[in-house]
Amino acid sequence: DACSSKRPYPHTRHARRIARLPHMCERMAPHRVERCAVVLAAAFLLVLAVECTATAEPWEQKVHPLLLERTSADHARDDEPPGTTDFFVRFHSGAADLSHIPEHASDRRRLVYEALHKHARSSQAKVVAELEDASVEYDVLTVVNRVIVRAADRALLQRVAMIQETSELSPNWEFHVDMGDFERDTEASPATAPDSAAFRERKQQRGAEPEYEPAYLARIGVDELHANGVLGEGTTVGVISTGYQWWDPNGEFVNGGGYGTDEYTVFLKASTLTRDTYRGYNVVTGEVNHNHNWFEPYDSSAMEPSDSFAIGSAITGVAVGDLDKWRAGTLNETRNGEPVEELQAMGVATRAQHIHCRGISLSGFGTELGYLRCLDFMLAPFNLQGNHARPDLGVDVIVLGFVCTACPLDTFDEAAATLNAAGVVVVGQTGVLNHDGGDPCGSAGGTPEVLTQAMIVGGFREAESDYLQPNSPPNEDAVWYYNRFGPHAARPNVNIIDLLAPAANIWFAFVRVAPHVPKDETYDSPYQLTGTSFSAAMVGGLSLMAIGSNTLVRHHPDIIYGAAFYSAQRLPDIPSFACGGDYVNGPNQDWGYGLVDGVAFVNTVRAYGALEGIVVRERVPVEGARVKATRVASGDAKREPEAITDLLEFYNDARATSGADGSWRLVLYEGVWRITYAFEFDSPIGRLSDVIEQEVTIIGREATSTSVALPGDPSTCLLRCLGNAIGGDRCI
Repeated sequence: DACSSKRPYPHTRHARRIARLPHMCERMAPHRVERCAVVLAAAFLLVLAVECTATAEPWEQKVHPLLLERTSADHARDDEPPGTTDFFVRFHSGAADLSHIPEHASDRRRLVYEALHKHARSSQAKVVAELEDASVEYDVLTVVNRVIVRAADRALLQRVAMIQETSELSPNWEFHVDMGDFERDTEASPATAPDSAAFRERKQQRGAEPEYEPAYLARIGVDELHANGVLGEGTTVGVISTGYQWWDPNGEFVNGGGYGTDEYTVFLKASTLTRDTYRGYNVVTGEVNHNHNWFEPYDSSAMEPSDSFAIGSAITGVAVGDLDKWRAGTLNETRNGEPVEELQAMGVATRAQHIHCRGISLSGFGTELGYLRCLDFMLAPFNLQGNHARPDLGVDVIVLGFVCTACPLDTFDEAAATLNAAGVVVVGQTGVLNHDGGDPCGSAGGTPEVLTQAMIVGGFREAESDYLQPNSPPNEDAVWYYNRFGPHAARPNVNIIDLLAPAANIWFAFVRVAPHVPKDETYDSPYQLTGTSFSAAMVGGLSLMAIGSNTLVRHHPDIIYGAAFYSAQRLPDIPSFACGGDYVNGPNQDWGYGLVDGVAFVNTVRAYGALEGIVVRERVPVEGARVKATRVASGDAKREPEAITDLLEFYNDARATSGADGSWRLVLYEGVWRITYAFEFDSPIGRLSDVIEQEVTIIGREATSTSVALPGDPSTCLLRCLGNAIGGDRCI
């Protein structure tokens, strides 16, 4: 009936009521008939709403209809026992309040992690107790305030829904992943393939030790950064995609991951380029430990990394792949008994470490739970069994190598906000879509595309590329045609694309293995992939380089986001689809703030310094003193207008509060700053306050220490003075 989502509306009984409305008004004056019908229709809908509320069980109002359907006695799915289903529990208490955590605290991740667990224990206690009594399998998530319940029946569904603290019970959404969402395969151009005559000739001209960077990396400044020793050392990236094809120290593939045709299987050799920087591998001892470095949310028996689709390994190769191994010949690769030619395979942050979580299963599907467990893992990596989480091993940057069209936006908004609060930079991609000559505007619609607390990267086709696309002639810069663009219907004012990075004809080294062919008869082959997941990997790698070049900004994702947006190359003259926005200074729906500029990005981050100190009164640390920093003068002549400099975090002002030990810390853009200390306190003569000001100069990448002693309580001084005077002494 009209109260049910399963039956067509209207039901016969309600249809008869509606049909009678004109007759009830027919005796009225003609000019009042229409108003009468409207009033009666409204009254009918009100009665209908009351009836629906009365007939629905209160607990069912919290439950998604799909869960009720799945827990019906006659419902069965291949992956669940009959009449049972997995479901998420949401809570009225919502997300944890993290506002009390100092923004400039050096141990933000630990503080956030502890606050999340404290909030979860408080808000989820009754539900957890119910699940323990029912002896069902469940997990408590960290980055979002949720509990996932597995294989629950209708009775348990009802009992959980009837707990007052619960607000909603929703399905674990799942979807199949089309690899077209990740890349568009492009064959290597014969003129530029590493085993071509042209390539060998260029190599001979460059000499025995050529300094080579692919043109697309040179375009965003990676070659210059490498030349200056900026390699991302001391940082860690977490990749969430199709997995990681581990290549063990003796050169054998693990788990046989790969994809291809009946004629051969393709294995991504980029894993070899990234083996030494995989955090689970000790280069010195050769020991391998995948605990806290690899997690498989879909298969608890997967004890070693693998990658059936190769995309996750390819993303890793772009973000952190090291070409020096190929140059030095340390891989000792041969083809037909001869050394392999130098291959064009290169990453960005070549000294950064990497860890992995498989967001997309071996069978090519993803789930909301799988992605959330991966985000939990990146915040505080756990062992292979999913236990013993360690926030001290959390990553600096996450690259999201997926687009989830079924994932609830509010859930992943909460997750991204939590990760940002913990100091983690989140980089995602816009999806890939063939627009077939239609209007591309408004084609975006998944997660992470519409996240507001992440850096979303679209594809760019540089003029140096030989990649052809419909909307632009060759040898010209262009926005990559296959990006998915905004605006999004649910968030029309959000620019989907924040930055562009090269996406076309990205080189990789593969090994192709024919079925049943001995290993010594395999052969290497150059290969190219094209897609926005590699664009996101480049920006992720540059973020690692920026953090590694100035560790004072670690745990400050807003600084990284602002610096990347501020320093990007604006593209006012590039052909666009005019999907909306500012096409002079950005942002807009076509190219966001512009093409990422690695050198300017890193230099902007390097302009930040730290100011830290202790507030005391009468030699006692003062807790709760307010410290405010206001910019007085610029340290250099940065480009204007003000709308652009406003992108920089802590460029004009910043605030902190002293802790229990009186300490405080600020990260500020270089220049002269006025620091104001304010503290209110109770005294025998009423509520008083102290205010002290000083000026300091902030220098990029340097930490400046300062301290301030607030005056003593004036009422105490006055009383002491009066006591001295009564005793005959002078009051000083």
